[in-house]
Amino acid sequence: MKTIAIFAKALFAIAIFFNVSPAQMPSPVTNSYFERLVGKYEGTEVRNGMELQSNVEINWGLNHQFLMINVSSAAKDNPAVKYEGKGIWAVDQNGNFTSWWFDIFGPGNVTTGKGKIEGNVLSVEDRSNQGSSSWTLELKETGAVMKGSGSYKDGKGNVIPTNFESSFRTAR
Repeated sequence: MKTIAIFAKALFAIAIFFNVSPAQMPSPVTNSYFERLVGKYEGTEVRNGMELQSNVEINWGLNHQFLMINVSSAAKDNPAVKYEGKGIWAVDQNGNFTSWWFDIFGPGNVTTGKGKIEGNVLSVEDRSNQGSSSWTLELKETGAVMKGSGSYKDGKGNVIPTNFESSFRTAR
């Protein structure tokens, strides 16, 4: 029965889409900061003293309404320690930023963020069931620098402080 309900909802969504005229579709989002982010990056991150090598790919998606971010990382001294995350970022005409982040730590770590783009810097406050952080992403001529700090709960409920700094360059 659950499968039938999901299938019916999907058919309903498709029917609505095909009944929408092109004039009713939102215009593609235009934001110079977001446009500069689109591409592939390589970088190094230091998170709580551990150095990670990261690859990031950012593309427009869903009718040019959102940025879709894919991140994969591995510890430099132990490549078996890996991280993977996927994000969806949105911005309105006033530079107000909203994000949704999903990663290998599961549903308890799904993060939502709010922030603001001012010039070349995005400032964000993130929240999840397991913690919170504040971070900035500053665009540079050939990449970006991300810095942040916050805290999260480990599996036993202990609050652990965290800090990170990442430097990314455009991938060749």
